[in-house]
Amino acid sequence: MRFIPENSSVVYSRHQHTKTPQSLSGRWPQENDDLKLVLEEERENESPRYRFVLSARRDLFIRTLSLTGRLEGTLRPVSLLSEGGQSRSYVEILGPADRQISAGSPWVQTGGKSGEHVSSGLVLLSDGLNPDLILAQEAPFQEYTSFTVHSGRQPVRISLTWHVERAVEAAQVYSTGWTAQSSGTGELLLREWSIRNAEKLPAMTAPKQEPPMLCCPMQRRSTEPTVDYLRRQLNAAREKQIPFDVIMIEEGWQRSIGDWTGTSEQFGADLPRISREIGEAGFTPGLWLAPFVAARESDLFANPGWLLRNEKGKPVEADCCPRRKTRMFALDITHPEVAEHIAGIIRTLTREWGFKYLKLDFLEAASLKGKRHNDKLTPAQILSRGLQQIREAAGDDVHLAGSGLPFPAGAGVLDSVNVSPEILPQQKKARLSRMLNARASQDEGRFIQNLVLRSHLNRTFWFNDAAYLSFLYPGAETGTREAEELCTAVTHSGGSLFVSDDLSLYGEQEIARIKSSVTTARELSTGQTTPLRIFSDPGICTVYNDQGCIVIFNLNQTESTIELRLSPYRKLLEPYNSYRPFEGAEDHPLEAPRNITLKPREYKRILLRSV
Repeated sequence: MRFIPENSSVVYSRHQHTKTPQSLSGRWPQENDDLKLVLEEERENESPRYRFVLSARRDLFIRTLSLTGRLEGTLRPVSLLSEGGQSRSYVEILGPADRQISAGSPWVQTGGKSGEHVSSGLVLLSDGLNPDLILAQEAPFQEYTSFTVHSGRQPVRISLTWHVERAVEAAQVYSTGWTAQSSGTGELLLREWSIRNAEKLPAMTAPKQEPPMLCCPMQRRSTEPTVDYLRRQLNAAREKQIPFDVIMIEEGWQRSIGDWTGTSEQFGADLPRISREIGEAGFTPGLWLAPFVAARESDLFANPGWLLRNEKGKPVEADCCPRRKTRMFALDITHPEVAEHIAGIIRTLTREWGFKYLKLDFLEAASLKGKRHNDKLTPAQILSRGLQQIREAAGDDVHLAGSGLPFPAGAGVLDSVNVSPEILPQQKKARLSRMLNARASQDEGRFIQNLVLRSHLNRTFWFNDAAYLSFLYPGAETGTREAEELCTAVTHSGGSLFVSDDLSLYGEQEIARIKSSVTTARELSTGQTTPLRIFSDPGICTVYNDQGCIVIFNLNQTESTIELRLSPYRKLLEPYNSYRPFEGAEDHPLEAPRNITLKPREYKRILLRSV
């Protein structure tokens, strides 16, 4: 298969908030009195890649640039891997008849009907006969890109869109980033794309030796976050010798969203004192904050010139905070005073008060649409620059974890990124998922699927962070099995082990399980990870860790038998040349397929060997 470009288009206006933008479409090159648009094509390692070069003839606000074409070389139905719009969005394996249900973002709106699918940053396509095809954005990621695939027709149609959303002055030439295509084995294509682009990132920081093992004692389901609760967790972790690296204070400690140096009356203690107590207990102090938003009741909101504004001049709403039942509004981080204010907060928290782990949430707010102090940067560049300023303020010895940001923003700056939807087993809300797609009826399945399908990003762009994991399942008859399955997915797909339980409730069984999990996570954390068998069965997820193991998860609600065939991945699996399908079995050559049966929600761990 290969992508054949056919047409291009540009959507622009002479002012940012013009309600009726203009467009120019057709075969390139294109030009009118306002601009000239040229598509450049070149080859890198025999693979074609594309970018637009736009020459402005007057001051313009460029919204989007699009390249549309057909998929040539297949008459079979095409399946695809659709990357979610942001770090917590679902990653989906979709066929022509499937409806896309994953959450979108301001830049990536999901398809509205069967056979119309949208992906962010990259899309991987397979027809099960020809080599797979990947279309992917290349670093540095200066725009958000999306791919719309119309797979329910022949030939398959694909549109690539660069979301520019920035002003270009008269006589200025603007060049987009490159988007490339290449073909081969899909799993290898994902791995190669991650490694190649990580090396291109100009701001890439040296990766830490291993991702931290975390405890988040102020979990979101707690109704009364207090310092007494936190101290109970510290005592439990110390007395029960639970081997965490970081104790992180979760949302709820602050006086208000946006006011990050004062604690609430309910919390009951100041941050410098609590940071010292966590350090004296033998743990690294961690803290949650959302640096790019402000609640209406915050002191920060009182600075009207610091807020992002829409076309009507009203503050742009970023999100809501369920615990506080408050609305959050986006800051204009291109404003020099806002940037310096945020940097000052970060310096205080890290350099003065000793917090060496920061979880930065709701980061997408920095790149929402709106009127800014500086309109000559793309949304992707704005967020990247904002994160780089936080990195410079914090220093390289602080672990920066990101959440709620567009894909693949943060690569090269953040140490870790949350790559899965949050899971709180006691509070499953899967009704909508069951209505739309039976395969999504379990939150745990989506959690595991995201970890596996994004495992190629681990240790290349950042460490993958799983969302909050619980070892306590009150009232759940299958709690032990579910906890083991979830923990196996986290430990074998790399990244941090992030626990959100009340540690004082742990009995001997939970303590033994968490200690074993942390030990396993540390042993496997140095391994490169990659998804396998992506298109074999959407309900079967397989992850490879190059420390010598493959784990297969059956997320289906029925028993499934799969043919384990590893020969297509020989290049990836080197230096291993054999495997053991189960404990006590003889070694099998990689070329030797074997049928493996898994019960509903069962997983199997397969050891690789060099003999």
